[in-house]
Formats: sequence, C-alpha cells, structure tokens
Amino acid sequence: MTRVRHERKAFLDPKGKQENLMITIMELNEKAELIDFCVIQMHCPGNKKYIVMKYDSSHGECHAHRYYRNLKPPQEKVKYHEISKHSFHMCVKDIRAHWRTYKDAYVTKWFDA
Repeated sequence: MTRVRHERKAFLDPKGKQENLMITIMELNEKAELIDFCVIQMHCPGNKKYIVMKYDSSHGECHAHRYYRNLKPPQEKVKYHEISKHSFHMCVKDIRAHWRTYKDAYVTKWFDA
C-alpha cells in the first residue's frame, strides 16, 4: 500500500510572534483516503520546544494527549474518534479556538510551579 504524507506548520500567534505552533500531519492511501493523522500544538519559547496538546489516530481511533495536565498524559477519548477528515478538521478547529487556554495552562502548571 502506498502512503502519502502531508505535513504543515502554522504559527498560532498574532503577527510578529513565533512561539506557538500547530503542526498537522495527514497520511493518505493511494485513493486519497485518510488513514492516519496527528495535530500537535507546540509552545516554543526561545530555542526550547514543548508539546502542549496533541490529537492523533495512531491506535486506530482519534484520541487526545493533554500535556498541559500531565507530562505523560494518558490517551483520552474524544467525541470525534473515527479516523476521518471530519475528525481531523475538528481537532484543528479545537486547537485554533483554544490554543491560548491550553498554552496558559501548560505554562502555569510546568513553568510557574
């Protein structure tokens, strides 16, 4: 089976800042059907990189890892658990809508502790 991997990076910050990044990875089969995906929010102050939030489908269904709660977070079931373009877009939409909240919780828990 042939797999095609698409990876994109986009800064979430207002213009000028580049500390908060979203990375999206999609793997498609030869029929352009989604077979795996990952959506990662990273906080990158200075030269350091921290994963804040991650959605992935590596174990057969979409689930979340909330690093702002636990540095070794368990897999958390999510509403849109099927591997589909809809689930992928819902994960992207969630991070775009809540990235500041997730980042602030991460910084408060792990930097201000």
